[in-house]
Amino acid sequence: MREPVSKSEWIDWKYHPVTRALVHDLNALRETYKEQWAEDKWPDQEDHIKGLVQGLRDVLEYISRDFDITGDDKDELQSD
Repeated sequence: MREPVSKSEWIDWKYHPVTRALVHDLNALRETYKEQWAEDKWPDQEDHIKGLVQGLRDVLEYISRDFDITGDDKDELQSD
């Protein structure tokens, strides 16, 4: 089981230069796969490429979503 992540830790990670570079590279990779899929570069591997594109989309959506305020963070915000 993972340890909870605070809102400030999430924000620090989300805007860290390494995370931003990762997001940039994953977006570029996703676009490359989408272009090659559209050009029918791998007709016998369409399901595989579609899965890669969808997986990259899911990771990018996870990284770009807002922090879910739960537990201690929620209590801390309410006490202010």
